[in-house]
Amino acid sequence: MHVQNLRPIGNLLQLDRYVGLNISQICANYNDNAMNHCAHFVSHVLMLSGGTTCWTVSHIHTTPPAAIKVHQLFPLCQNVGEWIAKPPSMTTCLIFAVMSGKGHINYATKEIKNIGNKHVGIFTNDSVYHYSNDLGKCVVKHTMEQFDAHVTLAYGRVTKAFGSLP
Repeated sequence: MHVQNLRPIGNLLQLDRYVGLNISQICANYNDNAMNHCAHFVSHVLMLSGGTTCWTVSHIHTTPPAAIKVHQLFPLCQNVGEWIAKPPSMTTCLIFAVMSGKGHINYATKEIKNIGNKHVGIFTNDSVYHYSNDLGKCVVKHTMEQFDAHVTLAYGRVTKAFGSLP
């Protein structure tokens, strides 16, 4: 079963309906369970198709194209910054977690280096919705504390950043 009727409605994202879904239930184009699908999930929800998409890697065009690379989503955001500097009024945004290291994130140029240890999710209403290969290969909903523990376990020390919704 592919979930094709789950689309943003105005500012209301029906994200709870995605929790527990495998990428194969969201995208019929590219759903190899060996791959990380965090950017792919986010891009299908927000209908982002810039850069490398599920169409370009699979050559299948069953569901709409969606971007699949974390580092290609960051520059699509109009406003980016360190997570601790996220404006309190920004209650919905993208959250990026990147292995800490000099030069891995450049906020001025809106660039995340294409390193292996990076992750993206959707932050809204104090929860993070993201795709987890480690927790059942499905969409999960985490509190910030759970998200922090998840990315720290996966990548070690991370730098978190926000990006306004493209």
